[in-house]
Amino acid sequence: MAEKRFRLILQKTALMVALLAGAIFAGFPVLWMASSSLKRNTDIFAYPPKLIEEVITIQAYVEILTDPEKLRFFGNSYLVSCAVTVLTLAVSILAAYSFSRYEYRGKKALNVVIISIQAIPPITLLVPYFGLIVTLGINKINISSDIKAAYHDKMREVLKDESLREPGDIQKPCMEAMKQVAFHKIRLFQSDGKADLY
Repeated sequence: MAEKRFRLILQKTALMVALLAGAIFAGFPVLWMASSSLKRNTDIFAYPPKLIEEVITIQAYVEILTDPEKLRFFGNSYLVSCAVTVLTLAVSILAAYSFSRYEYRGKKALNVVIISIQAIPPITLLVPYFGLIVTLGINKINISSDIKAAYHDKMREVLKDESLREPGDIQKPCMEAMKQVAFHKIRLFQSDGKADLY
């Protein structure tokens, strides 16, 4: 009896540890995103990265909430999200009623499949979505992160040479680094040779 109770406690403990690990795995990116939204741009790219910086700012929120174009983007996103939510609820309610009221062949297997799909983190769909986006030709270069990060990193490297004084000598390799990122993205998204489409 004692051994059975100990085994039960051990199983519950292992389950709680696994659930806690999963919660941390799923929740940390959200926490990091929220933390980054309160940082200055220079702090976001700082190394080593910090979860909480000494200087906290809401400037990013001010810039977004005072920009009519960005507010329109948010409005469109909320409209689509609400429509998808309503349609999902309509379908899910019918499926839930079916699972709870009727018995039919394959019910348990279908239920397991649905629950398993819901348990998969959405981030795991990034790779297939990326392939789909490349195939459809839907792409853009993220100016605020990739190109500026390349410029910033190259500038720090160039400024280590104290003999450089002319702005042209300092800026040239930084601009070249930005171009290399752009070329890389063009090849990555299979967009080379498609200028006539725009």
